[in-house]
Amino acid sequence: MTDTAAVAVKGLFWGSLGALAWTHALYPPAAAALARLRERHVAKRDIEPAVTLVVAAYNEETVIGRRLENLRALDYPAEKLELVVTSDASSDRTEELAAAAGARACAGAVARLRRERDVWTLDYDGRRVCLQDAKGLRHLAALLASPQTPIPAVALAAPDVGPAGAAIVMAARRARAAELREELAEARSFNDPERVRRVVAELEELAGELACDHTGGGPLGERARVNVTRAIRAALRRIAEHEPELGRQLHAAIRTGSACTYEPDADMPLRWEIVA
Repeated sequence: MTDTAAVAVKGLFWGSLGALAWTHALYPPAAAALARLRERHVAKRDIEPAVTLVVAAYNEETVIGRRLENLRALDYPAEKLELVVTSDASSDRTEELAAAAGARACAGAVARLRRERDVWTLDYDGRRVCLQDAKGLRHLAALLASPQTPIPAVALAAPDVGPAGAAIVMAARRARAAELREELAEARSFNDPERVRRVVAELEELAGELACDHTGGGPLGERARVNVTRAIRAALRRIAEHEPELGRQLHAAIRTGSACTYEPDADMPLRWEIVA
């Protein structure tokens, strides 16, 4: 091999070795140092495209309402989220429930019941109905204002007490019962039979009153149960004459008896605003 060829081979060897060293060892720190010296600020923004969710359903009446509510509760801008429900010839109430859920979503899923002197104004699904004041509407307003809360019929029937007043009375009775239980323990520790008999008698009387509060027992409770049930059913019929769909929903959700409750359908939730 001539001297020129040897020099060329050596140059190729060291050049290749230098390229490998630059690529694997020297270039990364050099690039990092250059980036720090020539730092550039890049403007960033979140991208939120419009999204359409398609829900395919077939005979899903037991879950379709809850499913749509869950999707609407996603942490995503409501104006950029569209829900489309396709029903494959469902034979149950899937299509009806989906349509009702969509209508409530467009209307804000809020119904309003407002009393102005002797007239109740009902706003639902963009429509307004005026109803003459009646006991049944007052009872219904109390129930709608406190969903899932049993209200004794005797409390609804008492015009001067009302549900709020009845709750205060019940709380006071429970507090007095707690005081009496402490007094009973003290009387027994002091071996005071006369005081024990007096405290036990008052506790038994309070227990009976609390039982009536919860069950509406006794002649007055039975009369209240009958009158309140009749009045609420009459109010529901009046609402159904103007709003059949709402009337059906309320008829299915209102429980009457010794204690009355509004138990809305979890698949078709509706928030009420009550001004009485």
